[in-house]
Amino acid sequence: MKRLITLAIMVAFILGTVGMAKAIEFQAKGDWQIGINAVSNPTFDSDDDQDEFMATTRVRTTFEFIANENLKGVMRVHSGDRRWGDGGSGSQIGREGAVGNSSFEYDRAYLDFMIPNSPVNMKVGKQPIAFPNTLGSHIFDNSLWAVSASSSVIDMVDVTVGWARIDDTFADGDNKNDEYDLFYGIVPVNMDGFAVNPFVAYGMKGSDHAGATESSGVFWAGLNFTVDMFDPIVVMGDFNYGTHGSTETASGDVGDEARGWIADLAVQYKMDMVTPEVFILYESGESRSSGAIDNRSKIMPSIGGDLFGVSTFAMSGSPLRGIGRATLDGYAGISAWGPSGKMAVGGKLGDMSFLDDVTHDLQLTYYQGTNHKDNEGLFTTRDSAWEVTFDTSYQMYENLAAILELGYLHPSINNSSDRGIEDDAAFKAATGFRYLF
Repeated sequence: MKRLITLAIMVAFILGTVGMAKAIEFQAKGDWQIGINAVSNPTFDSDDDQDEFMATTRVRTTFEFIANENLKGVMRVHSGDRRWGDGGSGSQIGREGAVGNSSFEYDRAYLDFMIPNSPVNMKVGKQPIAFPNTLGSHIFDNSLWAVSASSSVIDMVDVTVGWARIDDTFADGDNKNDEYDLFYGIVPVNMDGFAVNPFVAYGMKGSDHAGATESSGVFWAGLNFTVDMFDPIVVMGDFNYGTHGSTETASGDVGDEARGWIADLAVQYKMDMVTPEVFILYESGESRSSGAIDNRSKIMPSIGGDLFGVSTFAMSGSPLRGIGRATLDGYAGISAWGPSGKMAVGGKLGDMSFLDDVTHDLQLTYYQGTNHKDNEGLFTTRDSAWEVTFDTSYQMYENLAAILELGYLHPSINNSSDRGIEDDAAFKAATGFRYLF
């Protein structure tokens, strides 16, 4: 794979140098992140003897092969999140993007073209798909193999429809219907001072997908909006709803039946030297009897969300990879990447600037579970956490920023000793560079 990627890059540069002769223009765009990350007490148990320090690098470079304004090919190669000192001979986590993954691979490769004599844009191949969101999508925000078509209906209204293949093991015989497909539509409406982005999506699972014996479907509908007609006040929000029918297996029903929702709202007031913001996020949670008890979940189903807009410590908003990013993920049943039955309330002083090219973000966030107090395998209404983060960015050059992130996170878990969960506080200090070009 490394040799293939090296060859592809060499070919790209050669094509770039002969672009005039071959009518091909070559462009490169990048997002390179290098960071040093230290977290005191990353497991929230002060008695644990944990490795609390790491340095990581993530390199993402997008190559565009442009034939003309109507046709181009796009390919992005990335290194995963590579931990310094892991030369590839040690243990590997083994999933794309994991810390320790040392190989370069591509995560996007698609054609982007206009249908001749029409206003329709097509993208075919592995491409980015993200459902409209304010604080990060609860449903999906990543790359998938897909075919999508976009066009303007009228001046203020666009339409995007697509089909993506989430999973296909290409099995034979009795297991051949193992595909998982996603069909979706997004209708952005942009008016003066107001924008709304409704969307629907349907996931169709084959009768042999993941060991099932019958087909099933997942349905989502959502609405994202932004109101800036009262500038400098900006109001943003989301409402998502999703449902998934139960799936029959050889051993009986499994706990896949789900019906849930999420809602969030954020308000910003843009000023010259600072942008104050308040936000609230709420996810439906399990009741006393739902979830694993009766195989009927009240948590919204998800393919793979990313709540990067909530926090740079507890959630996934930090550009610096490592143990100080999405710290709450997997703790006490919490998912920092999608719905798990939690709420968050936060206040932020963003883009504070007292010196040229230096900005600060100061944020205080409170989390609480929305799952019933008897569902002690999850983040319940009796469990909470609060955090404070202070992040600084110094724009050294137009394309290079030096970053410093500090964070303090303190969970409070009800009946923690009986549940085998510790709730000691964690502290983060991370620094690094981000090169965008």
